Amino acid sequence: MAYHYNILEESWIDVLTTEGDIESYGIEGVLLNAAELLEIVDASPLMKYGMYRFLIAFMSDALAIKKLSDIENLLKTGEFPSDKIEQYCEKYSHKFDLFSTTEPFGQTIRLKKLKKTNYIPMIIHHLPTGINPIHFFNVKQDEHKICPKICARAILAFSPFAVGFGKSHNNSEGKGVSYTSSINKAPPWYFLIKGKNLFLSRFFPFSFFPPKKLRSCQLKVEK
Repeated sequence: MAYHYNILEESWIDVLTTEGDIESYGIEGVLLNAAELLEIVDASPLMKYGMYRFLIAFMSDALAIKKLSDIENLLKTGEFPSDKIEQYCEKYSHKFDLFSTTEPFGQTIRLKKLKKTNYIPMIIHHLPTGINPIHFFNVKQDEHKICPKICARAILAFSPFAVGFGKSHNNSEGKGVSYTSSINKAPPWYFLIKGKNLFLSRFFPFSFFPPKKLRSCQLKVEK
């Protein structure tokens, strides 16, 4: 039996609505309802920020903003254009299936070539491995099981929050290799602006923030 779990449609992102309720959506649903949603919720800050980071990139590509006037018009509407989001999702739907046999989302189809596979805690940083479960978590590293919903979150959180000199993995030759620290070999700093809804406070400001201005910003920390 062929399994399918398309993260564009499946309800795997938990969100807090402006009415105070917790609901679940897929990527398409989160973007189309961003004006009525307050924030993404998850017990793991790593997964929460990983989802934000990916959704910002997704939305930026889907809307293909090129001119300042495009940004101004989008801000005036107060929501993402449903036609562009729906067209993008329909065009690239095949890219977002966790169990695709040809293009599995966030994964490689070369797994069969690996001499040894790894355990689930290797992509979920707050789950201990090795002998650590004896002291901190009474579940062995090969006993974990996760549903597709958590698997999608773990895939998005893993890359930007990898820690250097921490957990290691086996490469294609079966040799142990340590993960580098984050995608650019340095621990990431993430800042999120809080607004009245998800559209204004999360996706919109960071998607089109001019890189040069960002580099010139000076952060002031109040003690």
